[in-house]
Amino acid sequence: MKLLSRSAVALGAAVTVLAGTASPAAAIVGGQEATHRYNGMLHLTVDYPSIGRTLHCGAGLYDAWHVAVNAHCVLDNLAIPDPVAVEPSRIMVRAGTNDRTSAGQTARGTRSKIHRNFRWVDPNTGKPVADIALVTLDQPIHAPTMQLPPAAASKPGTSLRAIGWGLTEYPPPADNPDPLPTMLRQRDITQLPAASCDTEVGVMSKGDLCVSTGPCFGDSGSPVLTRAPGRTVGANRRWVWQGLVSRETDSADPCGKPIIATSLAYYRTWLAKAAACTPKGVTTAAAACTPERTTGGKQTPDQRRLVRAKLPFLSQLTDS
Repeated sequence: MKLLSRSAVALGAAVTVLAGTASPAAAIVGGQEATHRYNGMLHLTVDYPSIGRTLHCGAGLYDAWHVAVNAHCVLDNLAIPDPVAVEPSRIMVRAGTNDRTSAGQTARGTRSKIHRNFRWVDPNTGKPVADIALVTLDQPIHAPTMQLPPAAASKPGTSLRAIGWGLTEYPPPADNPDPLPTMLRQRDITQLPAASCDTEVGVMSKGDLCVSTGPCFGDSGSPVLTRAPGRTVGANRRWVWQGLVSRETDSADPCGKPIIATSLAYYRTWLAKAAACTPKGVTTAAAACTPERTTGGKQTPDQRRLVRAKLPFLSQLTDS
């Protein structure tokens, strides 16, 4: 799974983890290879050709034309902490396969809508962190979509399943330029009380879920799931997407402590409105739609490097 990364590893290194107040989530640690396909599950990559790197996240197929993902997965990491959307054509998703490298169907982004309240840094504003975005695709994906939860969020003590292509061990081997697993992984975890994630690094807010250890770098955007009542393996809508892995809560042990996920029950109305702005691949938003975040203030390269080293999001960069 792809979590917000705290990393301070240089962009020139073979593997780079980007971080902030809380870092993107990592891959599944302590799990196993997925036992079947999961409806709506996508692998998402963002190319950074200027540095020869590729960012990896999970994501969810909202409908045939739209992908739900964490905002930090589709922001330009080279512009941190500015909330600048990456050029959509650099976003690619792969659907219909547990292999992140082959088979299935691929599509590219044509537009990214980022929640206007999302911030890379300084989440202590009293507002939700709002780590959520919707990507419009250049062609429809012909695969089962994700099932969203009802408006009421899941509760602490709920049994969950985390899935993703994030790191399976942390820190990853230094001699491996692409430490992410090829095949989808899974691990059963539990929803925890909010207090378990409310740390100086984690910063819980309205619209967040706290979950137990499992997701790691590369798991950002990947789901935490509950079983859909009355469904059997292989049936459509077997799993309900409760949240998307967002960030760590402990910079010293990012993959060994509880993780914060973005609640899809909380943001389901926002996703519906965002999808209505760009139906069937339309690339221009309707006039009534709220503008997405595309620009921010100016920072010097030194300021950006300093902030990047503190980000808690668990995204993962590898050699292209």
